[in-house]
Amino acid sequence: KRFSFGVPLLDRPTGQDALLLFQSSEACPGDKCPDAEMSPPLIANVTDALENCDTLNVQWTHNPTPTTLCQVYIPQDGLPTYHVSRWLRLAAEGPLDRSKNLRHVAVMTNPRGINRHNVPRMQLIRK
Repeated sequence: KRFSFGVPLLDRPTGQDALLLFQSSEACPGDKCPDAEMSPPLIANVTDALENCDTLNVQWTHNPTPTTLCQVYIPQDGLPTYHVSRWLRLAAEGPLDRSKNLRHVAVMTNPRGINRHNVPRMQLIRK
């Protein structure tokens, strides 16, 4: 609720926490950043967490059941991009198959192997 993201938030959020990655130690707030031997810090206040961030990129994500989700973030110096590449364990046709290798798919491909784009309901658009 601290920032307006320009998209509606669901009335029933699936989680309250977010993972915030700092690209450098200079971006970390105060003495909150751990060294390599420690666990990541829990910073409850978003203002404190972002106090040294000059730039903030936010990615909304959705994990369609029954998949297990992994996220990879790769800084791309010199080439600004915000593209999300999506990979699923799918055969050439058909549903999710954990015995298959990960392969690049369209962002709208679901775990059943179907390319689908759902248009938001009108009540969400009007918020």
